[in-house]
Amino acid sequence: MATERKGTQRAVLLVEEGGPMWANIRKALLKDGFALRSASGRQDAIKELGKQEYEIIITGLKLQDSDGLQILRDLKQSAPFSEVIVLTDAPSQESKWEALKLGAYDYL
Repeated sequence: MATERKGTQRAVLLVEEGGPMWANIRKALLKDGFALRSASGRQDAIKELGKQEYEIIITGLKLQDSDGLQILRDLKQSAPFSEVIVLTDAPSQESKWEALKLGAYDYL
């Protein structure tokens, strides 16, 4: 899913597997005027980062093709100036601190 980037829209990449929570996030970001692209997993996210820069990247902690912490490592290496937010429905203190240590902007 994509929208055209116009003017000063902030580019956001969602790395997700779909579902109601992600649909709501997508809807809210589009309503607030963000330029939005989606990637279905690690490989798609890496491809997207090769196409353009993203100010914000939002990823799930658990994805089909990779662990969210590994994706975070890859994203921070490929796009060190992007802010990465990690979302999870099964939080743990261990994964939270690891994500923040790896450079996540936030862990929710």
